[in-house]
Amino acid sequence: MKALILFSTLLMGCDNFSAVQQTDTIEAYETYLKENPTSRWVIQATSRLELLYLKDADLDKSLEKYDNYVKRFPNGALKARAMSQRQKLAQARATTTNTIEVWETYLKEYPRAEPKIKKDARRAIKTLKLAGQFPVGPITKERVNLAEDEEGALNGWGFWADVTNNSKEEVGRIIMTLVYLDENDIPLDTRRAPVAARYWSVPMESHFYKPMKPGETRTWEFTDGNIPEGWSGKVLIRPDSIIFGPDE
Repeated sequence: MKALILFSTLLMGCDNFSAVQQTDTIEAYETYLKENPTSRWVIQATSRLELLYLKDADLDKSLEKYDNYVKRFPNGALKARAMSQRQKLAQARATTTNTIEVWETYLKEYPRAEPKIKKDARRAIKTLKLAGQFPVGPITKERVNLAEDEEGALNGWGFWADVTNNSKEEVGRIIMTLVYLDENDIPLDTRRAPVAARYWSVPMESHFYKPMKPGETRTWEFTDGNIPEGWSGKVLIRPDSIIFGPDE
């Protein structure tokens, strides 16, 4: 019995798991598990390693990092959480990149996405196929008084951009989306407002109710007093919905 206790003590003395815990990195745990595949601490080391892989993906905000996690832990205890985070990031990246290829990849990867998200993705693809006919000029932004009081406090932001109808048809409805970006160009929130629409939820200047004629350039404008936290000062403005002919 004493010999067994002594042998166990010697084995524990050769096991550097406490040092690995203090280092607490992916590399340290991977090396430990490779060198100690039968250690009594394999379960603890593996559990901590899985969490570190997921933390790394969360901090890096990278689809590749989430894919690395799934490759390393295909049946991991945290897989559901990882896949949920990956889908949110994939949607955010598709919104930022806003290309037909990226949206089609998203729909292929997530065929069971929420119906609204899939509807938005298909609408984005349809609009992107038309967007080249409606170029958006440089974006102007500045602090404004939301009550349009020249002497009042600057309590909001104003955004302006010229939009041109380069198609050969009259357009009854063009809704533009303003995307607020964080410092990593990840969308924080969006706002929508028309450059042309027969009706809208809030009153507009009279010319916005009129269709855009072929060749016409119109200045889209939007003011906002509810800026999302973490906004970097960067925005995107792009067509979100395009209807040729009358806006029904």
